Order: sequence, then C-alpha cells, then structure tokens
Amino acid sequence: MIKMMKKIFRKYSTNNRGLGFTYWLYLPLLSFLLFVSCTSTRNWGKVVNWDDKDISDSAVQKDYPDAGAVILFDEGTTEISDAGEIDFTYFERHRVVKILNTSGYSYANVSISYNDKSEIDMIEARTIAPDGKISVLEDDDVFDITLYPGFIFFSDQRAKIFTFPAVEVGSVLEYRYRMRVVGETLINSWYFQNHIPTEHSRFILKAPMQWHIDYKLYNIDIEDMTHQIPSINRTWRTWEARDLPAIPDEIAMPSLRDISARIEISPMGFNKWSDVARWYHILSGPQMAANEQIQILANKLTAGVHSEKEKVKKIFEWVRDNIRYIAVSVGIGGFKPHNSIDILKNRYGDCKDMSTLLCSAAKAVGITVNQVLISTKPNGHIDTSLVSPFQFNHVIAYYPMKGDSGLWLDATKKGSPFGYLPWYNQDRLAFVINDQGQGTFKTTPTYPTSDNVVSMEWKVKLDSGLVASVEGKNLYWGAPASEIRQGLMNMNGIQSRRWLEDYLSDRCPGVDLQFFTISNVDTVNDPLTIDYLFKSELFATRIKNIAVINLASILLMDLPEYFLSKKRDTPVEFQHGNIYRLGLDLNLPEGWHVQNPFRDDTLSSPYGKIVWNWETSGHRFQVQNEYKLLGLPISQQSYEQYHEFLQTMSKNDMIPAILVKK
Repeated sequence: MIKMMKKIFRKYSTNNRGLGFTYWLYLPLLSFLLFVSCTSTRNWGKVVNWDDKDISDSAVQKDYPDAGAVILFDEGTTEISDAGEIDFTYFERHRVVKILNTSGYSYANVSISYNDKSEIDMIEARTIAPDGKISVLEDDDVFDITLYPGFIFFSDQRAKIFTFPAVEVGSVLEYRYRMRVVGETLINSWYFQNHIPTEHSRFILKAPMQWHIDYKLYNIDIEDMTHQIPSINRTWRTWEARDLPAIPDEIAMPSLRDISARIEISPMGFNKWSDVARWYHILSGPQMAANEQIQILANKLTAGVHSEKEKVKKIFEWVRDNIRYIAVSVGIGGFKPHNSIDILKNRYGDCKDMSTLLCSAAKAVGITVNQVLISTKPNGHIDTSLVSPFQFNHVIAYYPMKGDSGLWLDATKKGSPFGYLPWYNQDRLAFVINDQGQGTFKTTPTYPTSDNVVSMEWKVKLDSGLVASVEGKNLYWGAPASEIRQGLMNMNGIQSRRWLEDYLSDRCPGVDLQFFTISNVDTVNDPLTIDYLFKSELFATRIKNIAVINLASILLMDLPEYFLSKKRDTPVEFQHGNIYRLGLDLNLPEGWHVQNPFRDDTLSSPYGKIVWNWETSGHRFQVQNEYKLLGLPISQQSYEQYHEFLQTMSKNDMIPAILVKK
C-alpha cells in the first residue's frame, strides 16, 4: 500500500506544475490511506478473523491421512474495469494452507509469475503457529526475479517469490496478493481442485453488466450465484466448491486439465474462432517481416534446390539446429512472438519465435508456411465449444503442400527429423492460421506403433571361464530415437561414455566398456545407432557346473514395475506405442550346453503382443524376443485386465536360460 501511494504521489506531482500544491492537496488522502494500511498490517500480525472458519477447528492429519497439507480456503477474484480508453483487469488471490507433515513443507514456498503488462502489489503472508503465534512476512523478504536469466528476450517474464517464516508441522500458512493487468481483459481459468485436498474453493468474476460472459465448468457441477449491482454497473458471479479430494498422482495419467475440477472463461471479445485467428494474425503477422539478413540466409539455404519441399526442409533444419529453444509456453509467455529479425540476431527463442522465423524465411523464398496453435498431450484436449486462445500452450508450423495433406513442423524438438512430429503433438486438434488471418482446425497425424522401435542386438562369446565378450548394437526409430538423441545432443564425449556405461551396467553387471560409436545424432536421421564392445565377468551367474543367464535384464522391460497396484484412480494414457526387440546370438564355450534350448511362447491381448523365441544349433544359442505394446488408452474399468497382462508378461520374462557343463 505504501509503495502504491508513493507511485500515485510521484505521478501527480510530475504532472502538475505546483509541487507544493499537489503535496498539500493529497496529504490528507495519503495520511488516511497510510493509517488504514498500517492498521490492517497490525491486525494481520495479531488477529485471525475468518468469516466462516475457526482455526482451532481446522483439519488434522487423521482427517487426511495421505496428505502432506490441506487447502483450508482458496479464493480468486477477477474484476474487469472498462474505464475508458485503458481497461484494467484485477486478479486477487487469497489462500490458506495447513501443513500436516513435513512432506507439505513445499507449500511454504510461493512463486507468483507476471510480465511487463502486469504488476503485483499488496503481497501479505503470515504463518500461524500451532500455539497461535503469528509470524508476518517482511516486505524485504519478497524477492523479484527474472524467470529466464541470461535471455534478454524474456526479461519481462518475472516472478515475486517468498517463503513463509517459522513454519512447522501444524502451521497454517496464509497469503494474499493483487495482480493488475493494464490494457487487457484476457481472463483465463480457475482450478477448484489441487494436488492436495481442498476444503473450500471460491472464484468470483466481476464484470460490466452489459458484457456477456461465456464459460464452462469441467469435472464439476456447481451453480453460479449471480448478483447485479446497477449502481456500479457490475455483475458479480460466484462459483464455490467444497470438500474436493486431491488430484491423484499416478504414472501415465491424463492431463490435469482433462481430469481436474475447473472453470474456463472465454476472454472478452472472442465470440468465434475466427476472432482468435484474426487476433493472433495481428500479433504475429508483422513479426514475420524479413530483412536483408533473413533474405540472404533463405537464399543461401535453398540455393541449387528445386523442390519446394526440399527448400522447406533446409530452412526447417537450420532453424531447428541453430536457434536455441527456451521452453516458454504460450499464454504464460504471451502470444506475441518476437520480431524474426531479432530472433535471427540473438539465435534463441520460444516456440512461437522459432515458428515465426521459420515462416519468415520460407516466405522470403516464396513459400507459404503457416503458424499453428496447438495444445500438446500434457496440456489436455481442446474444447471447440468454448472460444479461448488460452486452451493452447504451444506453437508449431504447417506447410500446406499441393496435392498433399501437408507437413507439420516443430523446430523446438531438436532430436526430431524433418517430417516427423514429436509424440506430444500427434493426434491433436490444431488451429492453423493462414497468411490472411483465417483459421482452420485440423487434426495432426498419429504415427503407428511400428514407427517407434528399439532394437537391441548382442553377439556374445563366452570363454571357458564364462567371461563374456559382447559386440552390441542399439537401433532407435521414431519417438525413442528423438528422446535419446535429444539427450545425447547435450552431452560431450565423456558424458556420452558415462551414460552408455550406466545404460549397459543396468543390463549386465560388471561392464568394462572398450569401444563405442554413436551415429545420426547431429545429422538427425533415423535410425539412431549405437555400436559398442564390452566385456563382463558377470554376464552369467555360475554355481559350480550350472550358469544362469537372465535374458529379461538385457532388454529391461520394466513396465510392470510402474503398474504394481491392482487399483487405479485415473485412466492410463501412454505417450505412444512401442516395439522392443532383443536379438541375442550366444557362442557357447566347449563343454557347455543349454538345458532349456528351445522356446516358442506368445502372449496376446488387446494391449499388445509378446513373442519369446529361443533356438539352439551346436554351440550357438539364439534369442529373438519381441514386445509390441500398442500404447492404447486404458479406462479404470479395463485397468485390472491390463494389470493382469503385465503380470503375465513379467512372469514369462523371468524364465532364464540355464547353461550346464557336461
């Protein structure tokens, strides 16, 4: 409050000639507001007075045995002001959390993000100890930081951070703040449900009476309480929810947006999807203007190339390989991309920046590539019945080839080849915006399971002491190739070696890596290939004249370990389907043979097909195992069947190869 009054005083004293007149005019007002502010602060540090709650009767651990903390009260208020030429949106947050055990301590750390169009003020926080003592957060303990240090493009992406003082188990943490957004009426959503139980959540929307509000509730059914106040031309809408369970934390669960109780609100002025297309085109279109440097670059990249598709490929690969990606999702980092000229100069940007430069360079050589708003799989599905750009979290590009369905381009995924769409962009409803500002919904392609392959080939020679010499080759296609390649791109030679040693040691103890090469990392082509040689004295576990080889540990199909529980609270949604292959060619030493030399087993289900195939000929023992996992979504009702499939797979995998010395 004091800081706000100083700003007002500076503003008016600057805009009036008579500084003394301004001071005496506003001194009574300033004194009154400062008195009110100080009184409020003193009460904040001494009195706990909640309208409908009694702190002495708040939740304890036995009420929520599985939770580290509980939200006693969570309120958000959005107020839209149409004050003439400049509109304001105010958002106020008030939250009260009780710590039940030490795992809830993370809720003592608060980060409030904002950008250059907004400002945060009126931050107040206090810790109420179990004995009633109140510890107030000091102003000097609220820090303002940049979220992306070192990247001047994103210096406007900032956060206010603080940690509560004197926190212990049983403490109640309470904070509130206000955010003021200038020149915007874009309002987004409110989540009633959280990762910990919520006893009471309330969202209030205050808007001019004449404004029509479009909204939708998801995963909850509550009525809004609407009050009209003609004297101030305001409509107040209130949504309240109570006793909400924690959002489950399970492996391969759907997006939080798809399963949590929330409200989504269409921003003012967006009545049709054509409004979104036109709005984004106004923001991004001018940013794609090319200068001489972009023209020179585009001409150089496409020189001697006659195919339009090959020209797009050259431009895409250059942007992918030469522009550093900063992971800032749209909405959080704003929707307006930086100028393509600055992106080229600085050589970094977020998703919308990289897409803008790609479209700009293509346009420089006469090729149309369009911007695309998309919601990735982790962000959840798009609801076309509610018009809102805030449903999207990512920007890619689309090349509408003649006589073809077109090519989708995401230059942010450094490990993906041209023409391959990362898994999180597949089978998504995408909003393509052409160079006239018109938008069309299209569905991105889904690649079959057969495109995502991991193949492991080992040629093993055992000496008389059962020391193994292994010549290995790993081949990756599709999504596995992109993910492994992305990681390897960020490693030097020593780090790559350590990664491979760790990888092999998980599959065969006692690895002594002697040689390795990795192909198709920088060239970004499939298959990604890793060749290696190693020795191991522990390839087979020997007890006198018997040795055991655990074949399951080589391919290491650990999927069953992630689904040990027989019950499931949420559906299972995999990233994609996969095929895993193990080819083992074992040369036995003299005097040893395989006790169980042949195997031909198959496990089939709606979720995949597993084949175990062993053959023996002379001194050669050969294994050809294949695991085809379809990656289909699994409902809670079908989960028990899926769990049984995995357990059967695990039992079959546990059958070892047994060597016996004659």
